[in-house]
Amino acid sequence: MFALRLCAGSFRGFAPAFDRKARAKVYQRWCRGMLLITGGRVRVRGIPPSPPYLLVTNHLGYLDILTLGAHAPGALFVSRADVQHWPLIGFICTRMGTIYIDRTRTRAVREANRAIKAAIEAGNGVVVFAEGGASPGQEVRPFKAPLLEPAVNLDVPVHYAVVRYELDQPGRRASKLLCWADGSAFLSHAFRFLRVRAFRAELTFGDEPVTAPERKALAQALHEQVSKRFAPMD
Repeated sequence: MFALRLCAGSFRGFAPAFDRKARAKVYQRWCRGMLLITGGRVRVRGIPPSPPYLLVTNHLGYLDILTLGAHAPGALFVSRADVQHWPLIGFICTRMGTIYIDRTRTRAVREANRAIKAAIEAGNGVVVFAEGGASPGQEVRPFKAPLLEPAVNLDVPVHYAVVRYELDQPGRRASKLLCWADGSAFLSHAFRFLRVRAFRAELTFGDEPVTAPERKALAQALHEQVSKRFAPMD
């Protein structure tokens, strides 16, 4: 398994500006269509950044990809390697240029950072789930710093966003049905989620991007901003 795979095998496929923008529009429409089909309504607060950018957010599960993909223009995601094998979602994510990272390999972070840097320099937006894994929606876990290295090297500010979900169905908890942090298999959780008739997503973009001279300080500053705006889920 490759630790890193970009659409069409390399980032060269994103070189033409028209091609990049066309792919971004297709992906955004697909995400919005999937949210509509699954009964998702998204309330957006704040203004999303315009590409190129690096955006850091908390992580609750695969729904974050749809929520952010529908509203963060030109977003490419940094994702765990097994996502490329998920039915439908994996295919679409790979075609749209997702940067996969296999954390079992020692060089994976270095390779991912090179790809993140190349993506930003090529005019794309990159979304990093800095917790390193999905949480059950009770708090924002500490942010991991290694994937913030490209922002330090490029000396660019980092944007942030906050994601959370709600259900209006008595006796059904969003943290159980919408967050994917219980260790269950993807298909098992997806079938459980598809029985949810409707849900609400809240997506809040930060007012100002964050800067710091080194990646650990940057991770801490971003975590403070995201935690301040996150409300625990039911």
